[in-house]
Amino acid sequence: MNSLDKKQQWCTGRYSFEIPKNHEIIGVTDKYDSFVIESELATYIDFLNSIQVTQKEYTVGNSVIIKETETPKESKQKLTKIIWGDIDKSTNKGLTHVIAFVLDKGILFKIKGSYSEAYKDESFESINNVVTNLTARNNNTIPIEKGVCILNGFIKDNGDKYRFSRQIISFQYNNFPSLRLAFTVEATYKAEQNIISSVTSKLEKQGVLQSFLSSFKSIRKGEKNQNNTSNPLKGVELVVEAPMKGKSGIDATWEHTGTAKNSNDPTIVFLLDSAYNDRITKTSSLSEKDALKLYDYTLNSIKKFQE
Repeated sequence: MNSLDKKQQWCTGRYSFEIPKNHEIIGVTDKYDSFVIESELATYIDFLNSIQVTQKEYTVGNSVIIKETETPKESKQKLTKIIWGDIDKSTNKGLTHVIAFVLDKGILFKIKGSYSEAYKDESFESINNVVTNLTARNNNTIPIEKGVCILNGFIKDNGDKYRFSRQIISFQYNNFPSLRLAFTVEATYKAEQNIISSVTSKLEKQGVLQSFLSSFKSIRKGEKNQNNTSNPLKGVELVVEAPMKGKSGIDATWEHTGTAKNSNDPTIVFLLDSAYNDRITKTSSLSEKDALKLYDYTLNSIKKFQE
């Protein structure tokens, strides 16, 4: 048994999955209902300092704070603060900025977005929905309610109303330097081509499709549905050999395209690259057999955690 055989659960967006332990997060994007959300460990003092920095930013020059909620006093309960601000109107193209802070269980969430006057009411509803339903979460804990997982947090959301969201997270493994895993979950507004068809179409338009296909050994391509027995997801995959100076790796992509304007059936794209080259790593950390084994295991572990 190697260290990749020891798995742990994770979730992003509305999906949970199992990945090898001892990972390092190397990239995160959390967007929900047009807002970007970042998080960090923090104290009440950090919470106040972050608010003060924002207040100062919007009270210099031509900037102005339009409105703000009351700053809460220290409490064991979740603390929230929302600031609406207007940067110099000559540069912000009529946009009002919204900045919110949520402190819960030692995690500070910073939420940022903007809106034009025509969408004022929608933005007000949206930011209040986020701060009301956002709570801190141990990343190894899979929620039992409907909602959206983000790094260090969870947004309760039954999905009845469509809200655009996109979550991206990627991992690396120090003992396997050529290995990268990445997951992208997006509640799309309109139907899109799956990623494989989209890339193929672009390469064909550029007149380089055949040269691209001839440059890589195709291992698997086409329809790939999960083979688990509990609500298997339908999808497509493209798995190709990824040459390296030493042992070659694989570059594998699987996608379930989801349903447009359906928050409860978002698109999910899973990527596994066992041939990541950082100018130091010259050979794959995994054999093709072991890389495919990990890819298949992870793919089949993906599920909607609310179902």
